[in-house]
Amino acid sequence: MNKPWQPYALHILDAVDRIRHIQTRGDLTHDQVLYDAALRNLQTMSEATQQLPDTLKADHPYGTTLTPTRSQPS
Repeated sequence: MNKPWQPYALHILDAVDRIRHIQTRGDLTHDQVLYDAALRNLQTMSEATQQLPDTLKADHPYGTTLTPTRSQPS
């Protein structure tokens, strides 16, 4: 039985939102705390991406049409 992929996609989208918010707080190259926060979210994105089905990744190599609704359970 396969796990649904949508919660993982939502984790990716949330991590992107967090990184964008972190970027508004200052320069990541000069603030170690901001850098570490952004890095942790990149790690989250990497881990969640590994859980997406290979067929989904092949069909959407750049995520251009991968837009699950945020109302999905996480």
